[in-house]
Amino acid sequence: MVSSTHPISARRRRIALPLVYFLLPVAVFLVTSLPGVNRLTPFLALVLVGALLVLRFSARVGPTVTVLLWTLAVLSLVGSTGWFFSPFFFALYLLGIALGFVYTPGVAVAFTLALITLFAFSIGEVSPTYDFLTLLSLLSVIPITMGLRRSFLLVQQEKKGILILEAEGKPPSGITSLDAILRNQVNRVGVVLRQPLTYVKQGLALLAEGKLNEPEYQETLPRMRKAVEDLFTIVKEFESGTTKNVLLGRTSRDTEKNAD
Repeated sequence: MVSSTHPISARRRRIALPLVYFLLPVAVFLVTSLPGVNRLTPFLALVLVGALLVLRFSARVGPTVTVLLWTLAVLSLVGSTGWFFSPFFFALYLLGIALGFVYTPGVAVAFTLALITLFAFSIGEVSPTYDFLTLLSLLSVIPITMGLRRSFLLVQQEKKGILILEAEGKPPSGITSLDAILRNQVNRVGVVLRQPLTYVKQGLALLAEGKLNEPEYQETLPRMRKAVEDLFTIVKEFESGTTKNVLLGRTSRDTEKNAD
């Protein structure tokens, strides 16, 4: 999925994606229920899988289209083999969990609720107890997805493979608006960098204007040097705490070595 930092587009995407993946199972279910269409559904699933293999090597489509095609292929396969009684019914569990990982848990919730709504009409066709437990197990996809997704992200962050910019959930009660903004790691680093950058900017401006006398000059240079050292320290701490690389420290050592 193509990411966007625009707040309006992000809000629309959060609303649109769950809606799309709620309506998608309903649409496939209705199509496969039409007389004569059910026999063509396996061929549709094969065509979709073939298209996915072709697109896998062409790299001309984004992940959003790829996930959509995979979803259609799995739904077509399950629908053509009996839906609630399909031997591939387990694929719906995996698909729901995958959607929660690829997008958000809200998409997995919408997808799972759509399936439960459709399959609720099949309760009692085999055994009411068995059918109810099957739907209950399908509902368990929601908490499993949330738990696995959160654990996966935390493990990846500990390995420094990803960076979670902001903790999930609502801010604690009584927190100020500034503290709420600083919960985002990038915002926090930006605020911390602002003060030493201001010192350097002010010092350079004074030096460029040439209005400093000797005592002021001797006072400004150490202040600028201290600000630059603080900048390096902040960036190095952020780098070492969020990535596997220490490029800034290596560059600094190489520079000092070359200077010697």
